[in-house]
Amino acid sequence: MHFRYEHEFEIDAGPYWDLFFDDEYVADLFRRLKMKEFRILEKKDDGKTLHRVVRLLPSIEVPQIFRSVISDMSYTEHDLFDRARSAMEVRIEPALLKNKFDFKGVYSVQPLGPGRCRRVFEGDCKVSILLLGGQIEKYMVEQVKVSYNVAARVTAEWIAKRKA
Repeated sequence: MHFRYEHEFEIDAGPYWDLFFDDEYVADLFRRLKMKEFRILEKKDDGKTLHRVVRLLPSIEVPQIFRSVISDMSYTEHDLFDRARSAMEVRIEPALLKNKFDFKGVYSVQPLGPGRCRRVFEGDCKVSILLLGGQIEKYMVEQVKVSYNVAARVTAEWIAKRKA
């Protein structure tokens, strides 16, 4: 299932990424996304690319319909940020069913003019589980949409605070 989410912000692309990788912002964002647990497992930056691995456990319960195949909602996010492209490749790896789940996307920030940018997250989610795969894909894509809308509000608040 393909997805694409866009949000615009009152900030240039470079400072947007500085905020995005700020430890205080990240902690606030994951708290407000109601993550039971988030842990940065790895973060390597060579000046051109930044590689980050984050372990996450959402506070949401597994929907009843999926409990026969999913008992653990935790996942690991693998990010590879390319500064020159202003884009980050994202791969989500669930704790369970790794060989049946493929979630990849590109998170990019495009300038819209002085002091403005557009954040786009576009990708695909494929779950290869007989009978439930399509429903799980729809659920996952909807959860990402909800999270990105919350993240947009949090980001706008942080941008406003930094301007004040």
